[in-house]
Amino acid sequence: MESSQINLLVTGLNHETELKIREKLSFHPEQFSEAFEKLKKIPEVREAAILSTCNRTELYVIMNSLPNSQPLVHYLSEFHHIPSDLFLRHLYTKQGLNAARHLFRVTAGLDSLVLGENQILGQVKQSYKTGQQHQTLGTTLHRLFQRAIEAGKRIRNETAVGENPGSIGEAAVELAKQIFEDLDKRGVLVIGAGEIGEIVIESLIESGASQIMVANRTYEKARELALRLNGTAFPFEAVTHALIRSDIVITATGSSTPILKKNELEEIMKQRRHSPLFIIDIAVPRDVEESASRIENLFLYNIDDLKQIVEESNQAFQKEILKATDILEEELRKFSEWHQSRQIVPTIKSLTEKTEKIKEQELSKIFHRLPNISEKEKSVLEQFADSVIAKILHEPLVQLRSMSHHPLGQEYLEITRHLFKLDSENQEDFDP
Repeated sequence: MESSQINLLVTGLNHETELKIREKLSFHPEQFSEAFEKLKKIPEVREAAILSTCNRTELYVIMNSLPNSQPLVHYLSEFHHIPSDLFLRHLYTKQGLNAARHLFRVTAGLDSLVLGENQILGQVKQSYKTGQQHQTLGTTLHRLFQRAIEAGKRIRNETAVGENPGSIGEAAVELAKQIFEDLDKRGVLVIGAGEIGEIVIESLIESGASQIMVANRTYEKARELALRLNGTAFPFEAVTHALIRSDIVITATGSSTPILKKNELEEIMKQRRHSPLFIIDIAVPRDVEESASRIENLFLYNIDDLKQIVEESNQAFQKEILKATDILEEELRKFSEWHQSRQIVPTIKSLTEKTEKIKEQELSKIFHRLPNISEKEKSVLEQFADSVIAKILHEPLVQLRSMSHHPLGQEYLEITRHLFKLDSENQEDFDP
């Protein structure tokens, strides 16, 4: 089956696009309700899903006609209040089975900054759930995401890709170790007590850090994490005191705006008497104002500065990509076969409905011409007509079903519909 026969399209950007562009197009969880409502209003879009992580923003859609990315470009521009000229050249767009293959690679961690990254599987699952909650997934995207998640699980279970110890959080700690060889003697502040923050703290402990502080907008969450991992919790309002005591700060919050401003950091640096402070900001959008990098003795790194560290970690797992790709293609084939078989159903339904209608019309003519025949005789004629139609249609229907997996299956369907002058196929909408 040709990829163009699935009206599936993905458009977006990933870690290969610079951070200052990525963060402008990211979707904050609080924006999802509005984002999906506006997606539903795009006439060309039949089904939709949004995947937004620290390293990618992607829109997956089933369109009512041939895939066209222009409505989605306009949507991203309008929703984020950004001229399309600013990001258009950074967007990639894939169609049909190529778009499906892309989602499979993403879910498997093969398109991640960190090869085999485990977090992305959970993020794709969340994207699937969010689409369900907002009722924008129809039959095709339901099945696509289910197969992609299954492929991601298989690749992690059957290859060594998922054994890559690298992650964004661990890469941040590796950078900290390059800055200070002995973390045990350094104060380390982690801002953000979510999943990434927890990974950072666990990696810090494994690397010998003992003076770990945790700050979070919800103090109880910071306190719970600090107690479990032998750290010290700070209310977010008291983060200034923690910054004064820190040598290294790693920020990983979900804030949609910077939480550390340049003027605030200038005050903190004065109180530190300009003792060097290293901040590693791995949040998207960024937690620290970019202009803070101009403060004397404050050294600011962001998620893009971790690429070299991550690439070194990825090298050891290159051979496993071939095994993972084989699994991915097998699962993709299952999705393609399912989609092809679905194409058969409306044609078979239309064909049987048309023959049934012809049968009823012809029997009606006979009954009109033979007004005195009994009900039993009518029944015999009806059974005879059903038998003839069933025998005539049997072989064509068998062949149509068998052609569903044939490369020319779509062409056979179109010929069948043309020969019998069948109505156009039904289309599903946003109803799951």
